[in-house]
Amino acid sequence: MSNFAAALREEVARLARKELRKSVDPMRKQVAGLRRDVAALKRENATLRKQLGTLGKASRFAMSAAPAVAGSAASKSAKPRRFSPAGLHKLRERLGLPAADFGRLVGVSGPTVYNWEKGTSRPKSDQLERIATLRGKGKREVLAALEALG
Repeated sequence: MSNFAAALREEVARLARKELRKSVDPMRKQVAGLRRDVAALKRENATLRKQLGTLGKASRFAMSAAPAVAGSAASKSAKPRRFSPAGLHKLRERLGLPAADFGRLVGVSGPTVYNWEKGTSRPKSDQLERIATLRGKGKREVLAALEALG
């Protein structure tokens, strides 16, 4: 009798596994398809984020390169100014000015000049024009301009 019971138990387990396989195999295929879809969406998301970063950089460059909107004809004909934090630092060092004095010449504070040099902020277009005029001057001219400011 125990032989019959064991055989019956094995047959019931085999039939149960067979029925489970019938219901689980389609789900496995469905899960594999969903995993492929998720992986494809992640790749697409990464690509779109990369494009968004590139477009953001391009738009910031376009905004900084756009000419200043002013009423004078000279500012409309002027070409857009480029800005480099390292270039600003070199200019200030070449002129031998502390950040506070350089800021007075441009019309800003010393910490603002430091922020420009660190790259945490950028000068506005009118400030870029003032910086550009300082590039063409020597130490004596700049010191004379500082004295004139008082």
